[in-house]
Amino acid sequence: MPFGYKWFSRYQNGQLKDFLIYVEDENIGLLFTESNERFQSVQECIKYEKKEDSTFVSAPGKRKEIEVEERMIDAFCEDYRMFLINHNTISDCLKLRDKSFKTYTNNRIFECMKSALESKEEKFKVKSILFEMFDQKQVIELLQFINPEILTEGQFSLSHFEDLIDYLIQWNRGCRLKVSFHCVDLSTAKLESFKRMFNYPSVFRCIQSHYGKINDSEKEMLIAFFEPFKPKFEWKYITFELEDPSIVDNLAEQADRLGLKKIRSLEVLANPLLMERIAEGIDYFDILRLRKASRDIRSCIDALKLDPQIAGYEIRIWRPLERDQSRNGTELDEEPSKNTHHLKYRF
Repeated sequence: MPFGYKWFSRYQNGQLKDFLIYVEDENIGLLFTESNERFQSVQECIKYEKKEDSTFVSAPGKRKEIEVEERMIDAFCEDYRMFLINHNTISDCLKLRDKSFKTYTNNRIFECMKSALESKEEKFKVKSILFEMFDQKQVIELLQFINPEILTEGQFSLSHFEDLIDYLIQWNRGCRLKVSFHCVDLSTAKLESFKRMFNYPSVFRCIQSHYGKINDSEKEMLIAFFEPFKPKFEWKYITFELEDPSIVDNLAEQADRLGLKKIRSLEVLANPLLMERIAEGIDYFDILRLRKASRDIRSCIDALKLDPQIAGYEIRIWRPLERDQSRNGTELDEEPSKNTHHLKYRF
């Protein structure tokens, strides 16, 4: 029998979303966002508290409180199950935070979620999840009941996640994921698992790991380990942004179809996708990206036989009247300056 749920059951037609559950030793909180008829969002909360031998369920925003015979975890699960079963719209997030670290409590919440999601006719629709209280096997089981075409972000607190990575690769249905792992340590095995995810840019768009405190020497070791991928160190996270392969393939197809030697320079400059690609590539030593801009640029880069002393590259477009049109191709031109090469294109 539901308890606090009955105070909010009338809002089930797409008005309740963004669920946050936090678990502590003596209380559990179920927070959610209510969108009312005026399109305003209000955060509501149901609290489940253990006081001596009694359990109290309250909704402070509605000034309601009742005492129930059930244990705190059982009263919470009754309500939470009803919310999950009756919620059929897309939620922005579903977060479960754990501050009690009690295995029995976490297992009860897992069984409650699994039972509720299993009974739904459609898979649960949510854009972002955060699971702090489940192990790797439990996370994989719950993902079976979550819509893979909606989920774009997942945050997990796990000691091991190798099997989860394999599952996400198979489970994904084209919605590129941002995944974040909170680990106690960054062992070699965990680092190898992260590196393996780089092989699946169509599945993962961003990969993060919480690393705690590391010194500059350890940062340098991580940078060397992940080469040629470049990590970002932000606050207590190491982050990798993966390029969308569909965009890369599309740009390569456009470049090949346009044929830089056979069209006017203006047509190249007028193509924002191509020029954005070229502009991003001119990062002095980010040669791999520059080579992807076009076949001609790639040939020119290969001809350079890269010198570590080169400080920059410049693309020059020559008009037919300025150069001999009988000569075809791209020419490498060394200027008097020792640290700059120029890539010349004739049209």
